[in-house]
Order: sequence, then C-alpha cells, then structure tokens
Amino acid sequence: MAQEATTTTTQPTGIVAKIMRILKLDDAGKIQSFFERERKKLNRDIVTLNKNIENTKFNSERTLDTYREQLEDAEDALDNAYAGVKLSDIETNSSQEAFSSKYWDNIDNKTEVVEKLKSAIKSHSEKVEEEIKEFEKQIAEIKFRIAKIS
Repeated sequence: MAQEATTTTTQPTGIVAKIMRILKLDDAGKIQSFFERERKKLNRDIVTLNKNIENTKFNSERTLDTYREQLEDAEDALDNAYAGVKLSDIETNSSQEAFSSKYWDNIDNKTEVVEKLKSAIKSHSEKVEEEIKEFEKQIAEIKFRIAKIS
C-alpha cells in the first residue's frame, strides 16, 4: 500500500495571530498592502512628472530669453543696415551703383538672421509644448491607474 503524503497547515494562534491581525498579514492585508505601495509609487511618479514640467518650463524660459535678446540685437542690426548709408559710399554715380548691391546684400543677410531667430523661437516653443503635453498625458494615465486600483 502506497503511503499518501499529506500536508497540513496550521493556523497561527495566540500572540502570532494577534500580531498578524494587527499588521494585517492575512491575504486581504497583503493585497491591501500591495495596492498601497503601488499607489504611493504612482503618486511619486506624478510628483516627478510635475517637477519635469516645472523644470522644462523654467529651462525653456531661459532659452527663450536668450533668443529674444539675440532677436532684439538682430532687429537693431537690421534697422542699422537700412540706415547704413554714408556719404562717402555714394559720392558718384559709379560708387552708388557699386554700393547698391552691398547695401541690399547686407539688408538681406540681416533679415535672414532675424527670420532664423523668429523661426528658432517658434520651433522651440512648439517643442516645449509637445514635451509638456507628453508629461501631462503620462500624468493622466497614472491617475487613471490609481483610480483603477483605489
């Protein structure tokens, strides 16, 4: 006759049972503890993402300030290019003809710099906006998960 192996489990009694009840170490307590840990972790992730948004905005503002200063200087240079006619450059008809192309080339170059800076400001702002939207999307997803496990 084959001997059957039986396993027996014993329920904790006495002080062990009391400690387990206090610490909620039964199955429901373990499940609750797991979800509490997950909620804390997800809430920390939200805090981190909010800090990322804050840092992105701060860094963006510094970058935009630099671009704005450069743009102001470039616009001043463009204004100066329009006003950059000296009497010595246009004394004769031939000197006027020679100066004309230099004058307009200088204005074209300064205009190009202004346009590039405006474009850089716009693309930087759009990029930052996209980054912030992505962070906000991640936050919304985490909040949805928290709601599901709460």
